[in-house]
Amino acid sequence: MVPDGEGKPVPVVCMRKGRALEPETCRTAAAGITGLGEPFEVKPEELLRTVTVKPRRFLLTEVMKNRDGAGTAEFTPAAQAALREGA
Repeated sequence: MVPDGEGKPVPVVCMRKGRALEPETCRTAAAGITGLGEPFEVKPEELLRTVTVKPRRFLLTEVMKNRDGAGTAEFTPAAQAALREGA
């Protein structure tokens, strides 16, 4: 979970083995949890990790803040540069 630009928690999902995120599965898993944003799917090759293999939450948060109106987001070079500079 990371906050979006408005502070709403967004589930970030990284599927393995080329599988697609199934919206119904997400709705079932989140049933009864209010205030969640729509899940954001990240491809395994896009998920930057720390040296201890944890996802870099700062980068994910920056991506969520910069999503367009359609809910799509990109791992922009600017966000990656900010991450490399010590964030």
